[in-house]
Amino acid sequence: MQLVNSNKLYSIKLTTICSILFIIFIALFSYSASLNGKFIWDDNNLIRYNSDVKEFSRIPSVFKVSLAGNLGKIYKSYRPLQILSYMLDYRLWDFNAFGYHLTNCLLHIGVGLLIYWLTRIIFDDWILSFITASFYVVLPIHTEAIAYISGRADPLAAIFILFSLISFIKYDKQPKAVLFLLTLLGYVFALLSRESAIILPLLIVLYCLFFSKLRRWKLFIGIALISVGYMILRLTVLRFSAPSKDFYVYTTIFQRLPGVFIAIANYIKLLIIPLDLHMEYGKKLFSYLNPLFWLGLIMSILLLFYAWTHRMKNKIVSFSIVWFYICLLPNLNLYPINAYMAEHWLYLASIGFAIVVGYYLSYWWRKDAFRTIAFALTLLLICGYAFLTFQQNEYWINTTFFCKRTLKYSPDNYKLYSLLANTYIRDKKYDDAIEACQKSIEIKPSFPYSYFNLGLVYMDLGVYDRAIEYFQISISKNPEFINAYNNIAVCYFEKGDIDSAIEVCKKITEMNPRYARAYYNLTMFYSIKGEKKEADKYERKLEELGHTMGEFAFEVNVE
Repeated sequence: MQLVNSNKLYSIKLTTICSILFIIFIALFSYSASLNGKFIWDDNNLIRYNSDVKEFSRIPSVFKVSLAGNLGKIYKSYRPLQILSYMLDYRLWDFNAFGYHLTNCLLHIGVGLLIYWLTRIIFDDWILSFITASFYVVLPIHTEAIAYISGRADPLAAIFILFSLISFIKYDKQPKAVLFLLTLLGYVFALLSRESAIILPLLIVLYCLFFSKLRRWKLFIGIALISVGYMILRLTVLRFSAPSKDFYVYTTIFQRLPGVFIAIANYIKLLIIPLDLHMEYGKKLFSYLNPLFWLGLIMSILLLFYAWTHRMKNKIVSFSIVWFYICLLPNLNLYPINAYMAEHWLYLASIGFAIVVGYYLSYWWRKDAFRTIAFALTLLLICGYAFLTFQQNEYWINTTFFCKRTLKYSPDNYKLYSLLANTYIRDKKYDDAIEACQKSIEIKPSFPYSYFNLGLVYMDLGVYDRAIEYFQISISKNPEFINAYNNIAVCYFEKGDIDSAIEVCKKITEMNPRYARAYYNLTMFYSIKGEKKEADKYERKLEELGHTMGEFAFEVNVE
C-alpha cells in the first residue's frame, strides 16, 4: 500500500515538473523574437529619459510621484513597482533593451505558472491546469503587454493578484498567519503595480460564491480596508493629472455605452481569431445602431445568463465567464479613460477564456474514443497560437515599422505621426520628419510634441532661432513641457547666449526641482563662464538628487 502511494506521489511530481517545463518552453519560444526589440514609444520616457531608474537612492521619491517621475506631469498613472523593476533592469543591463524584454518574458512565464498553480488548487485537475496555462502563455493578444516594455504593468500586477488570490484560498482552507500576511502584501504590491488591481476583492467574492463560503471575514475586511485606503490616497495626495484632459471626460456614460459592448465583441473575436492585432484603437464614440454594439450586448447577456443558470451544473465555465467580465470592468470606459479598448486590457481577463478552453479540451482528453483527437487538437492550438505570437513580436521590434503598421489601422492618429517624425529625426531624414509633423499638426493642432519635433529638426540643422520658435509653441500647448525648456536652453548655449541658457535652466528647477539635467547644464554653463562657486553649487544639487556629472553627456532631449 505504501508503495502504491509512493508511486502515485512520484507520478504527481513528474506530471507537475513536465507541465512546468513545457509552459516555460512554449512561452520562451513565443516571445523569443521580442528579445531583439528596441525601446519604443513610452519606453523612452519611462526608462531612457527617466533619471529615477539610474539610482536606488531614488526609491523613496518613486513612491511620491506619477509614473513619469522626474519628467513631470506626463501620465496620470501611479505605478511605483513598475519603475522599481526598471531600476533593477538598469543595474543589470544599463540601457540594453534585451534585458528589459527578457524581464517581461520572465514575468509572463511567472504569470503562466501561477495560473497553473491557481487552477490546480481550485479545480484539482492537472490536465485542465496544464492546458489552461499552456494556452494562456501563447495567446497572441498578450504581445502588447509582453513585447512592449512599457506594457510591463500588466504581467507585474497579474503576478501579485494571482499570488494574493492563491494565498487567500490557501488561508481559507488552512488559516495561518503567514498566509494572512502574504494575501495582504500581495494585494498592496498589485495596487502599486497597476490601478486595475482594485478588482481583487471581487475575484475573491467570485471564488467564494462558486467554491467556498466567505468564512475568513477578518482577512476580507483587511483587503477591503486596503482598497478604501488606496482609493482615498489616489483621490488626494496621489492624484496626478496629465496636462490635457481626454475628450471622454466630457462625455456621458450613455454616449460611451455602445463602445463598451463593441469592445467586448472585439475582445471575444480577437481571443478566438487573433488576426490584425495592433495598438491604438482610438478614442471613438459609437452609435446605438452599430451592429457590433448589439452583437456585444447579446453575447454578454447570453454568456452571463449561462453563467447564472449553470452556476451549479457547470461551475468551472460559469466561474470563468464571470471572471472575464470582472477583470474587464476597470477598462470598459464606464468611467472615462483614454480609449474604448486596448489589447493589453485583456491580460487578466483572458485567464477566463483560457480556463474554458482548458475545460473542454480536458473533457475530451478523458474520453477514450476521442483522446488522440483531443490531444492533437490541443497541440495544434497551442503551437498555432505560439507561432502567431512569435510573428506578432515583429510589430514591437522597430519603431518605424510599428508606426507605419499602426497607421494603417488608425490613419488619423496624430501621436503616431509625431512618433514617426521623431524616428526620422534620429535617422537624419529631416524632410520625412517635417512631413510627418505637418500631418500630425493638421490632425491635432494642439498636440505639443509635433511642434517639439519640428524644433528638433531645426536644432539638428543648426537653425537655432527657428528651433526655439517651435519649442516655444510646444510650451504654449503644454506649459509644463520640461524637455522643451531644456532644449531651448541648449539652443541658447549653441548661439553663445549662456546667460539666457542659465535663465531657462533656473526656471526649469523652479518648475521641477527633481529634473537632474537642468542641474547638470547649470554646472556646465557656470563652469564655462568660469564661475566655479556657482558651478559647484549646482553640482552639489545634482549629487543630492543621487546623480553625478559622469552620468550625463551634454545631450538634447529627443522625446
